[in-house]
Amino acid sequence: MEFLAGRARDSWAVVVTTAGSGSAARVAELLEEHHVPHERVESLGEAPAAGRVTVTTANVAEGFALDSLQLALLTESEMLGRSIRQEGRRDGRARTRKRKNAVDPLALAKGDYVVHEQHGIGQFVELVQRPVGSPQAVRARTAGMREYMVLEYASSKRGSPQDRLMVPTDQLDQVSQYVGGDQPSLSRWEARTGPPPSAGRRRRSRRSQRS
Repeated sequence: MEFLAGRARDSWAVVVTTAGSGSAARVAELLEEHHVPHERVESLGEAPAAGRVTVTTANVAEGFALDSLQLALLTESEMLGRSIRQEGRRDGRARTRKRKNAVDPLALAKGDYVVHEQHGIGQFVELVQRPVGSPQAVRARTAGMREYMVLEYASSKRGSPQDRLMVPTDQLDQVSQYVGGDQPSLSRWEARTGPPPSAGRRRRSRRSQRS
C-alpha cells in the first residue's frame, strides 16, 4: 500500500488489474481502508487519472512503472503478494477457524513459543517483508510486498544453525500460541515431516528386493 499511496501523492497515474469483479471489489475496499485515492472502472476507455489508483479487470501477466510518464501498472498479485481470489475459494469453516485460532504476531515478543500445525513447536523471531513479483517488477519497484512471520526450530543436523521457517501472515491460521505451562523443546522438521521422499523410496526398493 505504501507504493500506491506514495505514487498517488506524487501525482502518478496508477492502474491495478484484477482477474475478476470480486477481486476488484476487494482491492477497492483495501484502498478505501488505507485512505488511498482510487476509482473502480469496468474497463480503461481513457487514460487513467493522475493522483489516484484506477482499479479494473484485465488479463495482465506482470506490471511496469515508467518514471518518465509517471505511470505504473500492477497486477493484484504484485499489489498484495498473493492472489486474493484464493481467499474466495476458502469455505466459511476455514475463515471461522482462522479468526478463532490465528496468533497475533504484533502481540508476540522474540522468543515466544508458537505451534505450527505441520512443523510443531517453534520460537517467534521477527516480522519481515520481502518483495514478491518478477525480477523485472522488483527492479522497477512495482513488486508487491509480502509480510512473513519468522519462526525458529531446532537444528535438523547436529552442530548446524537452527532451522528457520517463514510463514506468510495471510496463513496465520496454521499457527497458534503455545499455552503449555512448562518450557517446551523446539521441534525438528525431519521428526515432524519424515525423511526426504528419495530416502523413503530407497527403503521401499530394498524391502521389495528382499521379498
